[in-house]
Amino acid sequence: CITYNGVGELFEKGSFDDSCEKQYDFVTVRSNLDGSKYAVDIVNRLAFNTPQCRFLLIGRGRFFDHFEKAPNLEWRDTTMDHAHIAQALDASRFALMPTRTDAQGLMMCEMAAYGIPVVTSDIPVCHEVFDGFGNVFFIDNDDASADLAEISGRPSRCVKDTRFFSADTLDREVTNVFYDLHTGV
Repeated sequence: CITYNGVGELFEKGSFDDSCEKQYDFVTVRSNLDGSKYAVDIVNRLAFNTPQCRFLLIGRGRFFDHFEKAPNLEWRDTTMDHAHIAQALDASRFALMPTRTDAQGLMMCEMAAYGIPVVTSDIPVCHEVFDGFGNVFFIDNDDASADLAEISGRPSRCVKDTRFFSADTLDREVTNVFYDLHTGV
């Protein structure tokens, strides 16, 4: 049994505000932009391929020292605490969190638990964590012509899922430890 990290209290107790006016169609939050596992190139490519949508990218790095930034992508060269991340999520219709591994997996779990619709990569680890979530969409990392027009046409709605809430993750962890202590495994 895999016990996932519990999400931050703000994401567990708070909820995505799907009724307020949205400044962005897609928001991506990365602490680090550099390194292929963070898939910032995919975010930038999707922004180029979906010019009718507005993208917000938050994170530090030198990626745009080497690559042209899509004109419809706003980049904030910073990191944020949970309260400011929640504000950025509420200002957006969808979270866009592609990955080549499980980079920023906890942040994606927090976004999904908060209730914002999340777009992530169609790779095994993302399916392992997010299959069954009503607010997670999967995209093909390797489709160079992909755009997000079909997803952006869907309504943005709040769907809370409790599987990463502390009560559930802590209960599983305690049960696993108790079982291990009594079986000697």
